[in-house]
Amino acid sequence: MRLVPLFYLLVAGAQALHRSGPRDPEVPEARDSSIHRPYAQHFEELIRLSIDRTRMLERNTTSPSGRAVVIATYSTKEDHWVSGNVNKGKGWERDAVKKVYDFWSSVGQRKGNFWDCGANIGTWSLPVSVDFRGTQSKVISIEGMPGIADHLRAGILANGADNIVLYPYAVGEPSEQDNITMVEDPKNKGGSAVEYRRPKHRPTPKKFTVDYTTVDAILSVEPAMKRIVVAKIDIEGNEGRMVNGAPILFSKYPPCMVIIELRDDLLNKFGTSKSSITSQFLSYGYELIGNVGGVDNFMFQQKDMAACVARLS
Repeated sequence: MRLVPLFYLLVAGAQALHRSGPRDPEVPEARDSSIHRPYAQHFEELIRLSIDRTRMLERNTTSPSGRAVVIATYSTKEDHWVSGNVNKGKGWERDAVKKVYDFWSSVGQRKGNFWDCGANIGTWSLPVSVDFRGTQSKVISIEGMPGIADHLRAGILANGADNIVLYPYAVGEPSEQDNITMVEDPKNKGGSAVEYRRPKHRPTPKKFTVDYTTVDAILSVEPAMKRIVVAKIDIEGNEGRMVNGAPILFSKYPPCMVIIELRDDLLNKFGTSKSSITSQFLSYGYELIGNVGGVDNFMFQQKDMAACVARLS
């Protein structure tokens, strides 16, 4: 397990800010007992952190517009899928990432921000942030698993991505708890998730207690969340509970396009389903466009796209 002592000291010292820091008065406070004042990590703070890069690999890839991007990966033995493909020079879900860029460039008129919920090691966040350079657009990344978030932090630093705002939390629905257990998949880091049952992995996977919050709580402290042009959501079955914790965002400031992984085999373990989440999105003014980047990734767009884009200014 990677040790990042300074990070945890900073987080521990900032608990008061988590709960009582400045918030957007226009966004009603999320009435739950999870962390009400989530703490964002910006580039300037990441520079000061002590991140153990001993076992990290630096791999080169390109952004949708062809710019150079560096990804801090795991070894392929530790992470067969995402890191494994990046290590081979294949990148990860490049076609879907290009859809984010193309939508921002054309429909979004190069305005608005990208929200990456379940950012993993940054294979979406980092290429998009590189292509956002020179504009007012930002990337809001959410990644709760500590070791994976370290790889993302290293990638942010390697690319000088000062337009990424990182929230190192697990997100879900309103809860009495302000932390939650996450389980690290020993061979597929992208399969790491909030614990829902006794894991069956062999060897026994590592577990981590991570800070827990809701998306509406993040919205209350992060103005950039009010201007999301595209959202990508992939949190291994916890998507429905995340949507349940974001009624203010989706009713008042809905992203113009959402790409979300919906797998009933994972969603059902958390008490939700593809059909229930689809119904929620339809009630928030979306229409289902189709699949993108795989059969389980679904694209939704706001029906009143003109109004959504106008809100990005």
